[in-house]
Amino acid sequence: MGRDVNSANGQEDLVMKNKIINSSWDFKGADTKYLTHGFHSYPAMMIPQIAEKLIDKFLKGGKVILDPFCGSGTVLVEAMIKNKKAYGIDINPLTKLIATTKSTPINPKLLEDEIRNLLDDIEKDYDNFKKWGKKIKLPEFFNIKFWFKKSVIEKLTIIQNNIEKVKEKENVYKFFLTIFSETVRQVSNRRSGEFKLYRRTE
Repeated sequence: MGRDVNSANGQEDLVMKNKIINSSWDFKGADTKYLTHGFHSYPAMMIPQIAEKLIDKFLKGGKVILDPFCGSGTVLVEAMIKNKKAYGIDINPLTKLIATTKSTPINPKLLEDEIRNLLDDIEKDYDNFKKWGKKIKLPEFFNIKFWFKKSVIEKLTIIQNNIEKVKEKENVYKFFLTIFSETVRQVSNRRSGEFKLYRRTE
């Protein structure tokens, strides 16, 4: 039996006429990096305003949220803002780090002190390395020199060595690791604006 093209087109036109355009889900221009949402980039991150709206719409009386593919933890943060308990699950170790860091409160004064100490220690170690020739053991792994310039490897190594000194302060350590991970992305030879690994030209 042949398809009635005119009938099919008519049905499509009817569907389009009855289509509801809901601009309340359009968050163009909204600040999507507020609070801890801007800590680390991640592919296809959920817009926090969408998570907020879904929580308001579907969890009015509920107190617990499970996000089984939590990614970078957007839903977890928005749940915390709404005073709801949230659990996130993800197979990717990086997302676990990001989501944990974004959803773990740290005393701001403590964090400011730790950041100041870290920056001071990094500056001292870098001066000792550049001015006085203090040796540092550079990491070695496949293609490291393809993705990073030698000077960048040196600086990242000094930063990482100093982050390791606060390992016993678990929440601060995870915060620094998360920021370090984002820094590594930014200073690599990866072409910017893309999540797939393409090296930028010389």
